[in-house]
Formats: sequence, C-alpha cells, structure tokens
Amino acid sequence: MMKRKTLLFVLALAFLSLTSLLAQTSDYEVTNAVVTTKITNRMPEVQTANNTFASTVERLFYFTKIEQATEPTSILHQWYWQSELLATVELDVDSDAWRTWSSKRIMPHQTGKWTVVSKRPDGSTAQTTSFSLEHNARTVELEIQSIPGDAIVYDGSNILGSTGENGLNVVRFWNVGNYTLDVTKAGYESGSIRINVNEEPTRVHEMITLKRQE
Repeated sequence: MMKRKTLLFVLALAFLSLTSLLAQTSDYEVTNAVVTTKITNRMPEVQTANNTFASTVERLFYFTKIEQATEPTSILHQWYWQSELLATVELDVDSDAWRTWSSKRIMPHQTGKWTVVSKRPDGSTAQTTSFSLEHNARTVELEIQSIPGDAIVYDGSNILGSTGENGLNVVRFWNVGNYTLDVTKAGYESGSIRINVNEEPTRVHEMITLKRQE
C-alpha cells in the first residue's frame, strides 16, 4: 500500500513538472526583426542598407513583431558585440500579436559585427539579426511619398538602398562625392535628387515626392 502511494506521489510530481514546463513554452513566431535608430508609433522609423550604422549612432533599438503568441509570455533580446554578450533584456508579450523593442547604448569604439538574438521562454531562438558599425558609414535618408513597403529602385553606382515598412527610404553611399539619384517606382512618375556626400560621417535628410501616373 505504501509503495502504491509513493508511486502516485511521484506521478503527481511528474505531472506538475510537465504542466509547469508547458506553461513556460510558447511557440510564437517573430515575423519582423529590425535594428533601427528610432521607434515612432510603435514602428521602426529608420533602417539602413546592409544594416550598417555609423559608430557615432550612440543608441540603437531592436524591434520585434510577434505573432501567434500564447499569452501571457515573454521574449528575450540578447545583444552581442563580436560574440561577447553585452546585454540581456526580457520583455513582456501581452497578446497573440505584439510589438516590442529593446535598446542598447553604443560606444564609438564598438565597431564591427553585432548580433541581436531574440529567444522564447523555453530558450529556443525565434530570430537572429546581425548589423555592423563603421567609422565612415555615410547614409542619406529619403522621405518618399509612396505606399509603405513598396520597392524603390535607385539608379547609380556606389549606391545601395532599402525601404522600411513606414515608407522611409535609406540610401547608403560607399564613397564621397556628388550623386544624382534617379528614383523610380511602379505606377509613379520618376524623380531625381542631387546629393553631396562629404568626407566626414554624415546623415542627411532629403525629401522627394513621386507623382502617381495618370
């Protein structure tokens, strides 16, 4: 009789342990992970081509969009610089679809490769995002009046462009000099803009409006 009670007690403990483990497990998906210099209206406002930032950036944000979460749960953001873990931030996830972010102060000498890893409560990796810091990164932010997320084509050598979800377009110039950007987009008239890129690390805001074709 004593052995039977002991067996039932062990089984009960095993059941409670399994229930606790399942409660901590969440198989949500991170559908968007972005390193940015600014968050506005719960969305990343500034992105750069190839995820390259100037070493003078001072602070960066890691934005994650989470879907299919079993609430309540959480997400971990782990910031690595050259494979060294510098910061771990735990963030609450309060609904099945949730947007959240962490931030990290960046020192000017911390150039090179960075990685931010987002992890679920069970320790599994949900997303990994890499970026780099350079002493001479030169970017120009173009605010283009168009539908967010649509592809923008930039014509010109030495130019690499990217478009954020909020419609802010960031173009990176690998060399200094004067450039004319011819901007084209399906369904819109093309436009152009003249930009001067200096020797010093620069971040220049320019605005161009593309007219919808009749």
